Amino acid sequence: MRRRVLRLFYLVAGIIFLAAVIFAASGGTGAASQGGPDSTSGIDQGGGNVSSNTITLLSNSDSQQWTRERMLAAQPYPLESLNNDHEFSLQLNPSKGDPAFISGSPPTAVQFDISVQQDVNSLVQTTTSGYDYPAPFVRYQNFDSYQVYPYSTVGVLFFKQYGIDYRCSAVSIGNSAIWTAGHCIHKGDNSEDGWSTNIRFAPAYKNGSTPFGVWTTSHITTKGSWYQFGDLRYDMAGAVLNEWNNQTISEVVGSLGFAYNQDSGLHWLNFGYPSSEPFDGKTQQLCVASFAYADTSMPAPSPIAMGCDMTPGSSGGPWILSFSGQVGQTNYLNGNNSYRYSFHPREMFSPYFGDAAKSLYDALLAGSSSN
Repeated sequence: MRRRVLRLFYLVAGIIFLAAVIFAASGGTGAASQGGPDSTSGIDQGGGNVSSNTITLLSNSDSQQWTRERMLAAQPYPLESLNNDHEFSLQLNPSKGDPAFISGSPPTAVQFDISVQQDVNSLVQTTTSGYDYPAPFVRYQNFDSYQVYPYSTVGVLFFKQYGIDYRCSAVSIGNSAIWTAGHCIHKGDNSEDGWSTNIRFAPAYKNGSTPFGVWTTSHITTKGSWYQFGDLRYDMAGAVLNEWNNQTISEVVGSLGFAYNQDSGLHWLNFGYPSSEPFDGKTQQLCVASFAYADTSMPAPSPIAMGCDMTPGSSGGPWILSFSGQVGQTNYLNGNNSYRYSFHPREMFSPYFGDAAKSLYDALLAGSSSN
């Protein structure tokens, strides 16, 4: 009898353990239950992906509409400004995965096609070993048409977080998905109340006009390590948008490609809508710069910096690698505006885009506005 009880006990315990493993592997929803920042085996996945679709109930009610006046009055979401001790390295940490690229796409009626290119030797990039602060950069206002690809993919993200109307920057990445910073989607305070709500995306926003409309949200996703710990190494997130007139956001404005596990030749165009002085948030601003240094005060994957003086409101803006304008299929998303150090106002950090970023990218593109 005792042996039978023990066998039954071990059987039940094994089933419970297996169910827990399967749930963790699926990413889960709601509260992050995937463990700490470095709890995954093998390549760090940033605590898995954490999603919420409860915002749908708060996204489309008439009382929550974003008027032009409300958009203009929205506050820029504060850039994280660190004051603690820091360590910088002029060299990138070696990537744990193979570098790869996924093609972008201009506006098209055809569903976004994902193709991974493992041959990175065909791309020509400026290789740099880094710069001391202040790293060189050039910043200018977009002088091209906002409605021309790939400028059309970048826009303003409006949302409410803890009762306050905010704005960030975001970009179309394919299918119904957009990409932004983690702190624009969730506070990073390990709370269900920390999710942003009433989210809208206005691509090609300029001087209060929205030529491609204002898109509502189906559900949102961020990294578990950002959700639970506010871990800046994983300050990345995205949203799946509802279709408009039976078209996805990428069919209307196009989408950026995606590059990850890069370890050399990093030269970017950084897009954003900074709205704190001296900017007003009405126009796209671009910083052109190369890799400056890695923030090795944080464990690998250490965030990376470029020279840039954009202010709050630019959070989530894309770092575009191998910018080729409307004639190319490169235009790879390879970073997003995240934070800076208070004593370095002419720098901008992004999470390093490794396998954790690719996992989030896959989850967003696999999402559907019908889910």
